Formats: sequence, C-alpha cells, structure tokens
Amino acid sequence: MHVAGPAMSSTGTYSVSGWRDDWKYPSGVIVADGVEACRKAVREQMAYKLEWIKVYANDGPGQRLTDDGYIDSAPNWTLDEFRAIVDEAHSRGARVASHATSDSGAAMAVDAGVDSIEHGFSVRPELAERMAGPASTCAR
Repeated sequence: MHVAGPAMSSTGTYSVSGWRDDWKYPSGVIVADGVEACRKAVREQMAYKLEWIKVYANDGPGQRLTDDGYIDSAPNWTLDEFRAIVDEAHSRGARVASHATSDSGAAMAVDAGVDSIEHGFSVRPELAERMAGPASTCAR
C-alpha cells in the first residue's frame, strides 16, 4: 500500500458543483496558493508520514477540446508553485502523484518533476516521449 493524504489544489480549481450557489461546501482538497503556502501544505501532510503527495494539475470544469483533438485547460499552479510542492515532498522522502487530465496540466506536472501522472488521457506524443525518456522522473 502507498499512502497519500488529501489532494492539493489551488483556490477555485476544485469546486463542488450541482448544488445551490448560496450554500457553502468544503472544497474536498487542501487549498494552497503561492510558493510558501504550497511548501507549508506539503510539510503539514508529511507530519502524517505520507509516502505520496497528491495534486490536481489542471482545471477540470474548464476543459475544452483543442483543434487537434486534445483536452486542454488551465493549469492549477504556476510552475514555481508546482516545483515548490515537488521539491518539498522530495526533500522529505515523499513522491508526488499528479492528477492531470489535460495536455497542459500534464506538461506542467512533468516540468515540475512529479513522479507519476495519474489519468493523463490527453497527452500529446511529444510529452509522452518526454515522460518515458531517461531524464524523466515520472513512473520511477
């Protein structure tokens, strides 16, 4: 068994939908914005001796189909935020699994150095080659 805690995402990127707009619901994820908040969120999770940090790489509800047939949406993090998550997790002996359902989300996750892409059902061939290449940290 590989132990992960609750997923991480940024403000406004993991919404509860289909319910009344005037009711407030918990987001269901750890919300962190900015490099230092991302590092802090990882540190807080590592207090539970987790083996994996789970993050959402891209906006799910905002997905669109590109002209060449791939799913795309805005990434949930800046590259600096994403790298801070990965760096902090790696420095504490944990790996990072990124839920990425768009090409841009998966690319951002790979650029940040994540260890695993989950789902990844819309990845262009060039990115798949990078993920499989010798310099990639994915799936190690």
